Amino acid sequence: MTDKDYSLEFKLKAIGKVIFDDYSISAAAAECKVSNIKMYTWLKKHADLAKEKRKHADLRVKAEQAISENKATAMNNQSFNKDSELEVGKSKQTFVN
Repeated sequence: MTDKDYSLEFKLKAIGKVIFDDYSISAAAAECKVSNIKMYTWLKKHADLAKEKRKHADLRVKAEQAISENKATAMNNQSFNKDSELEVGKSKQTFVN
């Protein structure tokens, strides 16, 4: 297959094995069923893009975690406020009687 027969996404996943998953170039090439020369070429050409995509993916995960944590905190606060209102209501009833 020629280089153009592989999608950019495939190339980025292939070189990601070397950059992020500590594969050797030959091991990643063998797993992806491409030559070592192709893997070297893709690494040279696309390594910066692969790193940039990974950085954006990591940031997206962190943002999603922060949103989940904020929702959980908001739910806890609502529950606490309801419990506090019930306690205040009970105190007022006791004080009035």
